[in-house]
Amino acid sequence: MVNEISMKRVRRLIQTSLLGEGSRYQQRARLVLIYDIDARRTKPRERHPDLLPSLELQLLSRRAEAVPTALWADEERLRDLVACGQATACLKLLEHLRERRATALQTPGSAEAAMEAALLPLWAALQKNPYALVARPR
Repeated sequence: MVNEISMKRVRRLIQTSLLGEGSRYQQRARLVLIYDIDARRTKPRERHPDLLPSLELQLLSRRAEAVPTALWADEERLRDLVACGQATACLKLLEHLRERRATALQTPGSAEAAMEAALLPLWAALQKNPYALVARPR
């Protein structure tokens, strides 16, 4: 219990320093949390219904969220965490780019538009196979 409370406090301090009032990163920084893919979090899905995660991604998110905070993990849990982190980062980048476009900070033909075009096929691949980006052991 002490570890859990301590980790939450450290995370909150980092978030406050990064996103709080007066931070120069406040408008540019975004949190990427592994449970953002879970369908139980509906707010982002209302803004971007076409980015709704597949059932496989939602189940992966729940498995990754259940991994205890520790200095080690077995290979399967580590693979789940990596795959969930990759999928969540892809989703959050797409959401961020769409929000920039909605506020007219993104122009057609810009680097942001090119990035969104490159991310959409990755998101489609992750929808079919959540482990699509995870490197295979050699």
